[in-house]
Amino acid sequence: MITSRAVPRVTTFGRMGRTRRRIDLFPYLLCAPTVLLILCLTVLPALYALVMSLSKVQYIELQQFVGLANYVNVLSDPLTKTNLLVTAKFVGGSIIGFVIVAFILALVLNQPIVGRPAFRTAVLIPWVTTQVVSTLVIKWLVDFDIGFVDQALRSVGLQPIRFLSDANNAMLTLIGITVWRAAPYGMVLLLAGLQTIPADLYEAARVDGANAWQRFTRITLPLVRAPVLIMVVMESMGLVSLVTPILVLTGGGPADATEVFALRLFKEAFTNFNMGVGATIAMLVFAIDVVLSGVYIMLLGRKDEA
Repeated sequence: MITSRAVPRVTTFGRMGRTRRRIDLFPYLLCAPTVLLILCLTVLPALYALVMSLSKVQYIELQQFVGLANYVNVLSDPLTKTNLLVTAKFVGGSIIGFVIVAFILALVLNQPIVGRPAFRTAVLIPWVTTQVVSTLVIKWLVDFDIGFVDQALRSVGLQPIRFLSDANNAMLTLIGITVWRAAPYGMVLLLAGLQTIPADLYEAARVDGANAWQRFTRITLPLVRAPVLIMVVMESMGLVSLVTPILVLTGGGPADATEVFALRLFKEAFTNFNMGVGATIAMLVFAIDVVLSGVYIMLLGRKDEA
């Protein structure tokens, strides 16, 4: 009689349980330079600015921890209210013009017009040109004494316009220049959204008797809501911290009529060397950007639920 011997079984699970999983470090090594760059140029300076906003600072040297005293001083300063109102006026006016002009350009370029590539290239030039160069060109054009526009008005016997030395004109000029520079960015996003809309929807709407305005409000606007939200919030965040064109054109004048909150930051930190106050204003600007990001996420979430 042959008896069978029990043979111990080694399961695959047992072998896997006793072996350690190897970690591939190569992807982490590829990401390491970018992560270090972000840490060194973004995260660490932001943390240091937060510490500075809570301290008394002599140039860039921390002197004494003062808690929220800098925030109380900045928020209780009457100039802060003026800066915030100017910022709201500048951002609000720029966003309205930005959306309107971007929509017009996108709708035009979405049609089979003659010379569309050349027109698209010409429209994109302000966006790809550096802020300092484009702003200096505009300043030379609208300068009251030597600007081409006012010289042309004088040559035909008309009264020159104080584009930058009058408070109302200066704000309108800044908004116009900002819209001129930013509209191509919105146009690119909107044009991408428009080209994803099926042409059959417009054909069906025409058959049903819908006019151009009804097709725009009932088809185009709802289907490009996401690109509109993205470009509005991203541009709003950029405008809140915009300094260069305002600094080059008006420097915040006349009589602080164009001194936005971000320009106040620049003056406090790099002109008056009040680094603690400048860091405090930087944190407040960052808080505004966080709120705008939250609004964007909330609105986009509502869209997805709908």
